[in-house]
Amino acid sequence: MNLIVTLDTKKNRIVVYSQIIQLFEIVEYYDTDENDIDKVDTFYCKDNQGEECTLSIITRKKQENRKQLYINYEDRIIVYNLI
Repeated sequence: MNLIVTLDTKKNRIVVYSQIIQLFEIVEYYDTDENDIDKVDTFYCKDNQGEECTLSIITRKKQENRKQLYINYEDRIIVYNLI
């Protein structure tokens, strides 16, 4: 199943258009972390229920720059492959 994910820095939000729309308000932007293997852009967010989480967009440099979105909650992690 393909989903649309948008990053809107002007509105400080990330939206995952899944069966249930997941809206994340970006509270804080973290510095990009980069090494020879990965480039990681991380955001501290609150979802549409007010739950805190971090979202990371990871570019896998040694895997043809494949991108993944990690949504990290205290008790669970959701991962999407981005194309």
